[in-house]
Amino acid sequence: MTRVLMVAEERSYQHTLRRQLVRQGFAVDVASDTAHARELAKQTPYDVVLLDLTATGNGGFELCRDMDTEHGGPMVMMLAPPDGAKERLAGFEAGAADCVSKPVLGREIAARMRALTRRRTGSPGLQPSP
Repeated sequence: MTRVLMVAEERSYQHTLRRQLVRQGFAVDVASDTAHARELAKQTPYDVVLLDLTATGNGGFELCRDMDTEHGGPMVMMLAPPDGAKERLAGFEAGAADCVSKPVLGREIAARMRALTRRRTGSPGLQPSP
């Protein structure tokens, strides 16, 4: 099962997206800020970190840079604000494997995370729920 650490501040967004991802077969933990995310990442080996830049700001870029993706650390996917072209570019420069602007459907996020894990493992990945 793919383990995801979602870093998002807004409670209703956290709840809705987490529920959608769990339905798609992901195990999801939630952190409301980067400090909490760092603590969780020390305790659990995550496959993907989903960073909402509207919640994390520059701290999200720093957290992304600190993830050791080249040596088996989690792959990072960033969610940028709707007009976030600069943020998406900065995310890629910080080492994110994927960046997408909000709003985005939970099913698309799930599909992108499956693609990330396939790239890393070379396996077909988790199949979507019907």
